[in-house]
Parts: sequence; C-alpha cells; structure tokens
Amino acid sequence: MIPPVLDVLPDWPAAMRARSRAVHLLRTEQGAHAFVVDGSRLFDIDEGAFARLSAALDGEAVSAVLADLGLAAEVPSVDDTAPERLSIRALSLAIAQKCNLGCTYCYAREGDFGSAPKNMPLETALASVELLFEETNPSERVHLAFLGGEPLINRTVLRRTVEYAADRAKGRGQAIGFSITTNGTLLNPEDCEFFDRYGFAATISLDGSRAVHDRLRPFKGGRGSFDANRSSPRPVAGAARLHAGHGAGHRHAGESRIARNTRRAAGARVP
Repeated sequence: MIPPVLDVLPDWPAAMRARSRAVHLLRTEQGAHAFVVDGSRLFDIDEGAFARLSAALDGEAVSAVLADLGLAAEVPSVDDTAPERLSIRALSLAIAQKCNLGCTYCYAREGDFGSAPKNMPLETALASVELLFEETNPSERVHLAFLGGEPLINRTVLRRTVEYAADRAKGRGQAIGFSITTNGTLLNPEDCEFFDRYGFAATISLDGSRAVHDRLRPFKGGRGSFDANRSSPRPVAGAARLHAGHGAGHRHAGESRIARNTRRAAGARVP
C-alpha cells in the first residue's frame, strides 16, 4: 500500500491538474499525489503510478488502476445508498448569519452566506432544543454546538438557549454538553464565566503568526485581528485556571470544566 500523505499541501487549488470522479491527481513541491475521492484519502505516488492514472482518467479503467495500485477501498466509503433515519443527538446552531471579520478564505462569504446578515431568533433556537430532546431519551447524552458567522454577535440568544437547554436536560435527568467556535475577538470575562459554568468546550480560530493571521483574518475594515484575538482569550485562561507546564492529559487542582472539555474535544485523555 502506498503510504498516505501526512504533510499539509500548499496552495491546493493551484496544484490541481487532472481529475475524475474517482481520483484527483496533483503535484506539489513534495512530488506527485493522488486524492482518492472515496473516503477522502490522499496518497504519495511515484511517476509511474501518476502516468498510469493520468492515462486512465477519461475511461472506466481508472477503477482498475486504483485497485492495482492498492488505492481502492475494499468496501466503498461513500455510495448512493440513502442512510436510514437516525436519531438526532447533536445539533449545530448557526445563531449568527453575520461576522465582524472578513476572512479571505471564508466559505460563508464573510459570515452572511451571500444573503442579508441576520441573527437566529430565540424561538427558532428553542424549537431546535425541543427537537433534540424529542429525538432522544434521557439515557442518551446530547450536545449543542454554537457557530456562525460569529456566534457571540448573537450573545443573548446563545445564553438563553443554553440556560433553557440545561434546565430541560436537568428536568429529564439527561446529560448535555455545549461547545462554541468563535473568532475570539468579542470574548469578555462574563462570556468565559458563563462557558465555565455550563461546561463548554471552546474553539478559538487563530491562523499562526501575526503577519499570517492579519493577512488571512482581517476585520471587515481591513485592520488585522491578531491583537484582538490574542488579548480576548486571556479571560478564558483565567476563568479556566489554566497554567503552563502541565501536559495535555494532566488535570490540576481547580481546573474548570471549560478547560477539561476543551482538552477532551481536542483528543486528550481527561479524567
């Protein structure tokens, strides 16, 4: 089996050269690669394999070549079979169809998804919570995630939805978890205390160094957001009582739920 590529590919769209429904072929400074659509798997390949796949792209033989190279899955990862109806145990609520940043790569067109910016009404959010409980029984753990746009633009609805969901879960004797993905620029100490109280896992977006981050994630007016991002997470660290020098699997005295849940969501083994 050809080993999968482990390195991050630079400038993916520009590197694309040839494709079919089964495989995309590309070259980078690291060599030749094949992206196998079934299973979203990326492999390093040699020039011989690249030539064979290139020649087969326009015909049905591409599947046979993939199999011969050991790149075809024994059981398809993706097919046209419709899934059976599954219970809803987690919901992601895009509570703000708007954002204060103008990220250059944003698939959501700077947060408004190509339409008029708007917030999710409280009634819609609460109805979503009810759907989550209707689809599950009290023995099943449920999860609510908040995203946008930038979800903290709609802070009031976020907090009231969490409070309502937590009360409903408590009344049912049902476990519930919460998480948020935020650009970090609007966080304040009250937010962090709230997240800690309800055991949030928090993800804050940061694109590397100041120069890279400010180029890719500016405010809509063009000003860089690195300083706002780096300064606002400090209350999170304070509320979570995080300290440098502890390993990912270590839980120290006084560590809050937001710290434990964030590390758990990142894959750490947390007691």
